[in-house]
Amino acid sequence: MKSIANELLKNLITDDPEVEARLQHGPELYRKGTLTLKLQDAEGHEIPDAEIEFKQIRHEFEFGCNGFMINQFKDPEKQSAHDEYFSRLFNLAVVPFYWSDTEPVDGAPRFDRDSPPCYRRPNTDEALEFCDRHHLAVKGHPLMWHSFIPAWLRGSERELRVRWERRVREIAARYGERIHNWDVVNEAVEFNPANPQLPRNHVEFAFDIARKYLPEGVTLNYNDYACWRDLHGNYTPIVMLVRSLLQQGRKVDCLGLQYHQFGFQPENIVNTLQPNMLNARNLFDSLDTYATLGIPTNISEVTITAHEVMGSERLDYQAEAAEQLYRIWFSHPSTTGIIYWNLVDDTAYVNPIAPQWNENIYKGGLLANGATLTPKPIYERLHHLIKEEWQSSGNVVYKAGIPCYFRGFHGTYRARIKTNFGVFEREFLIERNRRNCLTATL
Repeated sequence: MKSIANELLKNLITDDPEVEARLQHGPELYRKGTLTLKLQDAEGHEIPDAEIEFKQIRHEFEFGCNGFMINQFKDPEKQSAHDEYFSRLFNLAVVPFYWSDTEPVDGAPRFDRDSPPCYRRPNTDEALEFCDRHHLAVKGHPLMWHSFIPAWLRGSERELRVRWERRVREIAARYGERIHNWDVVNEAVEFNPANPQLPRNHVEFAFDIARKYLPEGVTLNYNDYACWRDLHGNYTPIVMLVRSLLQQGRKVDCLGLQYHQFGFQPENIVNTLQPNMLNARNLFDSLDTYATLGIPTNISEVTITAHEVMGSERLDYQAEAAEQLYRIWFSHPSTTGIIYWNLVDDTAYVNPIAPQWNENIYKGGLLANGATLTPKPIYERLHHLIKEEWQSSGNVVYKAGIPCYFRGFHGTYRARIKTNFGVFEREFLIERNRRNCLTATL
């Protein structure tokens, strides 16, 4: 009898030659670039020879996680472990802007460090201090969603539009120059149009006010979860919505695709996950479909279950599935990032109104939450991919008049340059969609 884990993985980890070719060649084609380097002295004369050691210190690709547990643990040792494991693996944090939790009292937003506590919702200033301390990029999530709207928000159509716009204006005034990546709208494909707290055409309205108040250079995302099943080419609902926004001239810079392995009944785990979400061909087909929009995608929220229904294989399954999924997403040309959703077990969302919706039972964290926080196999597997396999370093011998090349994953590099007249350190970028031809003066 086949195990549940094997049944789940049979179409994800496969000997399909098309899948294998994309996994093998995608990272080399789409995640790496070649730096052409020339060295010169202060007078502009080319350096005759040098030895250069390159080491990647930051990835251009965004490997992130939500930062909802920043300063949330009562045990300082757990908080310290959370911070260490977070910063060791990720280069981006999602900072929460759920309106009902950000501003539970009208006119008193929880932005500064003296704000009253709210579980899984660190105040914004402390969350950003954490990001600064650990050199993390920041993504704000979300500006508009039909869920998590404060109970006090009521009014006419005009009053709703004024109040929503005021919210975005206040956030932009305080954080627009600090946060350069925003989920503007969340999960509109299946929202209830009778929601009395949303203005009509709320998606279009949200992108309009985001563009009006946020700086021109920020990334504006549309984010949704109905991504991996019921594909209908150009008539896939998310494709139709985003294409409509683009055709109307609205600034949609990136499409966020959620991937959550939760919400299923344990006895239905195989039938729920395996046909679509754990099918490598389908995942590539889905990404190809969304890429036709002509904008990048990011895998914006990821939960990979280790539900007890799988028995003793649950942690191995979680690690195996995570590695293959990350390989698929990393190898596709349209993706710019992958964001895991909950770092620690038992810190996921529980609906206070309907507690039967409890995401904690799926054990989707990367760290076990016992007396101490400890890495699960999935954490170690992702750390190997992100920090070892997908990192570049190497040595190059430089000779005047001969092209000097270094090929590596897109990102920031520290170079140690040894010459006959001294040793120098410089930082270089290998950027996507750039020629990466640089001259360094020593």
